[in-house]
Amino acid sequence: MTKVLTIKQPWAWLIAEGIKTIENRTWKTNYRGPLGIHAGKSNSDLSPILIDRINGILKEMSIKLPSIDRLKSEQGHIIAIADLTPITTDKEDRWAIPGQYHWKLENARRITPIQAKGKLGLWNHPVPLDIKSSSHSHPVSLEEEQLKLPQFELSLSYDSLAIAHGLPIKN
Repeated sequence: MTKVLTIKQPWAWLIAEGIKTIENRTWKTNYRGPLGIHAGKSNSDLSPILIDRINGILKEMSIKLPSIDRLKSEQGHIIAIADLTPITTDKEDRWAIPGQYHWKLENARRITPIQAKGKLGLWNHPVPLDIKSSSHSHPVSLEEEQLKLPQFELSLSYDSLAIAHGLPIKN
């Protein structure tokens, strides 16, 4: 059994993509290790105003959130595994909220989504830790048939990324 944490969208997507490495909680746990990231079904953080604010932060990284419909399509699924490392209250990080516990999440990797009903707190679910990771799906912009990728991304062919993002393949 793997420990899992339910997180609202778009935060679960940001963690699954390795963009958000701090999860803010009002409570802490002694658990450290692999942690399933479950995209909860609540839509409370999917307001257009909040999405615009998050996209403003992501713009400096040349990243944009996927559509609200895409985020909703992941709800009710475990979408990634990350390693829960230290929990502190003193993180200097763009995602850290003062006065909360900052759960440090490292090595986030997307997995084939596993449907599951979310729960409060940490919960257990049979998520195989050797499950094949799928690649991060950072949205990218095309300019003159070349992809502008954040520096931390691997260089991939246009066709590979087009297929991953549902774009037409150029002949």
